[in-house]
Amino acid sequence: MGSCNLTPTSSLAAQIKYLPKREDILNLSPERLPSNLNEKAYGHPVLIISPNVDEIGKVVVFLMTSFGGQNILVKFPNTEPGSKQNRRIRENYWPIKPTPNHPDTSDRLQLKDGRDIDRPYSYIDTQTSYPLPYDILWRYNGPGPEENWVLDDESFKKVAGKRDYVKFHSENWRGEPQETPPPLPEPVRERKEEGKQAAKNRTICDIDLARENQWEIMMENYEEMMDSWPWDDMKRKFGIEQVDDPDP
Repeated sequence: MGSCNLTPTSSLAAQIKYLPKREDILNLSPERLPSNLNEKAYGHPVLIISPNVDEIGKVVVFLMTSFGGQNILVKFPNTEPGSKQNRRIRENYWPIKPTPNHPDTSDRLQLKDGRDIDRPYSYIDTQTSYPLPYDILWRYNGPGPEENWVLDDESFKKVAGKRDYVKFHSENWRGEPQETPPPLPEPVRERKEEGKQAAKNRTICDIDLARENQWEIMMENYEEMMDSWPWDDMKRKFGIEQVDDPDP
């Protein structure tokens, strides 16, 4: 396996690359060592699911595993206890030909041109996707020095379908920054500011007028209440000889 530092000119999606061992990355480019991976992930092939290198030099990948050269049923058996949980775990792994078909779904992926991958058991783990620096990935062993291992289109759609296949194949899969609109010409900007100030002044005047009207209504209600107050009844009830009428 050799280093792959070339900038890709075509889509990288569906290509299988090799993630070197942790110590190899530390020896060659320690500053490029991913911080989001378990140590067991290193030294394994990966499947690229993003179309190209992004603006910071990364691609998105699924990890691959051979389970130590054994069938997935050995790793996650159907026996009790835990058979139901093991089935749910197995659903995340997709076998690649010549690996036997998936024990639960009968699915099996294959490479382009009908080639077989170079090991009897190989599974793509779709539980989690990881962004990795593209320049730390090596070319995976293939039949020729310039050839890549690539899933065929139908297989890739299956395996990437649960991870938003359309998004990963979009040229804007990471989202393009929105362009800042050009500044307004000076006369237009001045008229816009004048309009804002006029609206603000109108708002202040409206508030003052509303407060004035509210005060007048309150005073009218107060006067009506005082006029209708039963002052004579209060005198008789409480035996008060003289009660100052607030509004004689």
